[in-house]
Amino acid sequence: MATNCKHKALVIFNIILLSTKLAATDMVDMEHFGQELFYALASTEPQRNQLITPLPLATVLILLRANAEVDSAYEIGDYLGLIGKANEVIQENYDNLLRKMEKTKYFTMSNNISIVTSQIVVDTVKLSIRDTIKVWRTHRICYKAADLTNSGHKTDILLETKMHFNNVLRYSLSSSTRGYFHTHNGDKIEKEMLNHIAEVRYGKVPQLSATAIEVPYSDGNTFLLIFLPHNPMGIRELEKHLKVFPLGSMNSYLRRNRLKLILPKFKTHVKMSVRDGLIELGMGSMFKRLCETTSHIRVGDIVFSSSFGINEQTAGAETFIDDDEATLAKIPEIRVDHPFIFLVKSIRNDIYLMGKIVT
Repeated sequence: MATNCKHKALVIFNIILLSTKLAATDMVDMEHFGQELFYALASTEPQRNQLITPLPLATVLILLRANAEVDSAYEIGDYLGLIGKANEVIQENYDNLLRKMEKTKYFTMSNNISIVTSQIVVDTVKLSIRDTIKVWRTHRICYKAADLTNSGHKTDILLETKMHFNNVLRYSLSSSTRGYFHTHNGDKIEKEMLNHIAEVRYGKVPQLSATAIEVPYSDGNTFLLIFLPHNPMGIRELEKHLKVFPLGSMNSYLRRNRLKLILPKFKTHVKMSVRDGLIELGMGSMFKRLCETTSHIRVGDIVFSSSFGINEQTAGAETFIDDDEATLAKIPEIRVDHPFIFLVKSIRNDIYLMGKIVT
């Protein structure tokens, strides 16, 4: 009897453990999509700042999938890991991640869907990300486009995903100074440099030839993770290394210690077509033909518009570090004064945003 009880307890424990592991990987395919799209776009335009937030892009792709002909639907479903999953499960997973992002109060996101024929916009719908998820199975974009346009006339579906990030760091900043940021092509740009002196997690990552620094945002559950290459001109090499680096292993490289982190104050606005990046990833059919019932409707373009910055806005949390010269002289210093890659992530390592600053 005791043996049977132990066996049942072990079975229950294994089921719970397996469920936990599965829950932790529910959104791995979407995160992988975001990372692969980031690298595809970064390699084609290395001279530009880059920002990618995979969640809003994925939600609008899933909306298209529900309407799409077989090839387009398969490509989207395959890359986002949706094939074989019930709609209810997919919706629950995306709702859960969206709730986490909304709870931070850092993200403002939306999707615009326009129908264009003969270069005239005949309809535009603006949806929040939550509304995008809600109408996955009811927003019949192919039927709507066919009803609004003349039969046989070439019709484009244009989509724009928007994201704004509201930066609020956790710890108070010391007085700022003037300094130089060295761009990807060797130019120098004078910038205001922010002094962030606090106890944070950081460490060298030999496989990346870079140092990683984790800076907390105001809620204490969201973090800016900076990858700063040791070579000021090494941003392309960092991209290549990061592409194959297991981000899940980052905790083993980070140690908590005091650090004087010199950050550039900046605000970057990025507006770019992700069409070529999606085609490179294998999602090109929708740009030729989207709808099963008619061949003249296609996705014309998908544009991602975003803004991100670092500034003096903080929650004002006390660092409990004396600001006398003797104490500060003993604290290691890292200057973020050349191109870097960064993530915005949760304490549980959900990746919300990925970016690159080169200018």
